[in-house]
Amino acid sequence: MHQNQNQFFSNRLLTAFLFSFLLIGCQSRNEMGKYWQTIKLSNGLYVEVYKGFSQGAFGSDLIDEYLTDSSTFRVYTGRSDEYYDLVFYKPVFNDSILIQKSHRDSNSGSVKNIVATHTYSIKSLKSLNNISFAKIVNIEDTTP
Repeated sequence: MHQNQNQFFSNRLLTAFLFSFLLIGCQSRNEMGKYWQTIKLSNGLYVEVYKGFSQGAFGSDLIDEYLTDSSTFRVYTGRSDEYYDLVFYKPVFNDSILIQKSHRDSNSGSVKNIVATHTYSIKSLKSLNNISFAKIVNIEDTTP
């Protein structure tokens, strides 16, 4: 009987561990992490930065970025590694924004290679008018 009782408790402990792992480990992409900072760009645009996954003392953090004008649109621009990735937001002729993601060399800290470059029309982003929606639009879904 003592063996059955130990097996019962170990099964319950294993079940509780797996359930808690599922709750903690499964984060929807539509969920924002912990707010970290807002970066002001020109033309009334901002980048809201959230820590989506933090490794603490064991490594760098993964951050989620959202491009917004704080009144008409908010779009998810992607997830990047705080240490190894660099994301640049460059206004182009007051009507577009260029978003460029590159990797950083871990030894020198300089830009190693450009991973992705996209240009988006600010006018078309403002036409989304999604600032009050619960679900945030992925910026890749806005390309024509």
